[in-house]
Amino acid sequence: MRVLQVINRLGTGGAEKLILDSVPMYQKKGLTVDLLLLQNVHTEFRSELNKISNGTITGLTTKSLYNPLLILKIIPHIKKYDLIHLHLFPTLYWVVLAKWLSFSKVKLIYTEHSTNNRRRDNFLFKIIDRFIYQKIDIVTSITEGVKLELQKQMNWTKIQSSRNSR
Repeated sequence: MRVLQVINRLGTGGAEKLILDSVPMYQKKGLTVDLLLLQNVHTEFRSELNKISNGTITGLTTKSLYNPLLILKIIPHIKKYDLIHLHLFPTLYWVVLAKWLSFSKVKLIYTEHSTNNRRRDNFLFKIIDRFIYQKIDIVTSITEGVKLELQKQMNWTKIQSSRNSR
C-alpha cells in the first residue's frame, strides 16, 4: 500500500514529531510511505527523517503555505497513492480540495491535533469546515479531549480518538 503523509512543514511540534516517529514504523511494516510538505524548508526533524526513512520527502513551495494555488501542486501527488494522511491546517483544506477537484478516489485520513482553532469561532469557516470534514474518510484525534471538542464544535460523531483507531 502506498501512503502519503501531508503536513505544512516539518518544524518542531507535536504533529511533526508524530510524523518523525510513525513514518519509519509504517515503513518497517512494509508500507510505502512518502511525505509531502507544503513548505519546502529544511529543519532538524526533516534532516532526522531523511536519515531514518526510505521514503521520499517533497516540498512544494518556499513561499506561503496559505496560497490556495498549492491545491494545483498537490493534485499530481495524490494520484500516486492509495491513502493520504493529513495533518494540520491549511493542509486539511488544500488536500481535500485537490482531491475533490481532481475527482480522485484516494482515501483520506485526517488527524486532529488541537482542541480549538479560530476557524470554529467564525460562521463562514464553520460552514467551510463542515464541507471539508465531510469529504474525509476517517477523522481521528490525538486525544479523547480533542475528539470531544471537535464533535461538539462540528455537531458530528464520525471522529475516532487515537485509542479507538489502533
